[in-house]
Amino acid sequence: MEIITRCVLFVLCLFVTWTDLQERRIPNWALLLCVILLFVMRFFFGPPWSWLYPLPVASVVLFSFAALAWRWPEALGMGDVKLFATLAYGLGGAAFVWIVTAASLLALLSAGVVLLVKRKKAPRLLPFAPFLFAGYACWLSAGAASW
Repeated sequence: MEIITRCVLFVLCLFVTWTDLQERRIPNWALLLCVILLFVMRFFFGPPWSWLYPLPVASVVLFSFAALAWRWPEALGMGDVKLFATLAYGLGGAAFVWIVTAASLLALLSAGVVLLVKRKKAPRLLPFAPFLFAGYACWLSAGAASW
């Protein structure tokens, strides 16, 4: 079941990265479809009540990042917030923290490279979904089974 969950989230992150780079939007239907699929998998094929365990973490992630997006809308989009909550629901809190930390470091490194190499101002807005996908890929390759 965990392998299927990771594959579903990998495909979601790949699709969301593509749409975020192309359109600068994260489609709500893709996130909703993924959450429904994860819920159904946990409800019917997981241990009893396994669909309920990640809800508190996903709720905290959703509401805390939504507050940040509401306060600083130029810094974080609501599509990113919903993607964070989807990942938190699918993977749990420890994996989510690892992935977001890695994604943030990769985004910082990317902006630093742009500053140093191109000698111009850092881009004001960076699509974060590609960095989140890279953080997720790093987490998978760094031994996700131990999390």
